[in-house]
Amino acid sequence: FLNGFSQVSGNINYEQTVQFRDNHISVPVPNTSNFFLSIKGMANIKADNYVALFSLSQAGNTANEVDSLFNRRLNLVRSEINKLDSVDLFVDMVSFVPVYSYSIERKLFSKNTYNEIPDGFELKKNLHINYKNPSHLSKIISICANAEIYNLIRVDYTSSDIEKIKLVLM
Repeated sequence: FLNGFSQVSGNINYEQTVQFRDNHISVPVPNTSNFFLSIKGMANIKADNYVALFSLSQAGNTANEVDSLFNRRLNLVRSEINKLDSVDLFVDMVSFVPVYSYSIERKLFSKNTYNEIPDGFELKKNLHINYKNPSHLSKIISICANAEIYNLIRVDYTSSDIEKIKLVLM
């Protein structure tokens, strides 16, 4: 008989530099000598809040087309997310840049000269989906997949009782 436990991580596993926040707790030592004690502790607690982070990009020929296509996908997700209990959606901007293609021009003294030609625009945003029930993640992934949003970057776990837990550890 074998038990297994897992956590959701998304595409953060494919990054080379994954850094986790270091929570240090300072406990005063009652002794005035040069004695120093450093202890790291860990508490296995149940998370009560989750944030799924999705990356979304949209390309198009004009800025209006990119914005329209992006908003169509986002509104589809937003309308379905609003049907779930205790789920919030936040959007933050990453980039909005022109996209170029290249043409080769042959000149007399140089064999190949590459010229940039404006080819459209690319818009990138992150979707932060905050939820309380861990079983909502599979529904959220399905909703995003229906809007052609596949890039789940990571899921963050938080607890509202972190200060109480730190006091217990001290």
